[in-house]
Amino acid sequence: MKNMVILMLFVSTMLTAQTHLTFKDLPITGTEQAMATKLVNQGYTLNADGSLSGSFAGYNASVVIVATKANVVWKVIVLLDDRTTWRSIKDDFTTFKEALNNKYGAGQSFEFFTKPYYLGDGYEMQALSNDKATYATFYELSTGTIVLKMHRNGFVLIEYEDKAGAELKKAENEATKKNDL
Repeated sequence: MKNMVILMLFVSTMLTAQTHLTFKDLPITGTEQAMATKLVNQGYTLNADGSLSGSFAGYNASVVIVATKANVVWKVIVLLDDRTTWRSIKDDFTTFKEALNNKYGAGQSFEFFTKPYYLGDGYEMQALSNDKATYATFYELSTGTIVLKMHRNGFVLIEYEDKAGAELKKAENEATKKNDL
């Protein structure tokens, strides 16, 4: 009987631990302040605007915590440093894509340019800033979604979106629409 209770507690703990997507081994849930405190304890610096700064996978990065109206964290966004050349932003993107593929399996990738731009034309950064270059990879997990993408302002970002938190955010938005109508 004792072994059965221990087994049930273990299984319960494992199921609870897997209900939320994690960021830096922290479940994406709880309050914005609690998540920020946990990241500060891991060495990040809290900035005046509420973002955090620190090292992410060996890169300088800013981290933004996004919470619902009820102050439940549902997304964490990592913004790498700005890049001024196509080679440097492409290297950042490729490095993180390979690392995420190794951890989660191949994601769904979209990598293309829209006319008049094309890879190798020397105007890749201009294409990116004009929303004519798309580089994004999506990792759909049972606990949420991770999105790796190049931003039009010349940096790579990674979004960690918790499934349960996103559902709460969607419910809040629907309630707001219903109340407004």
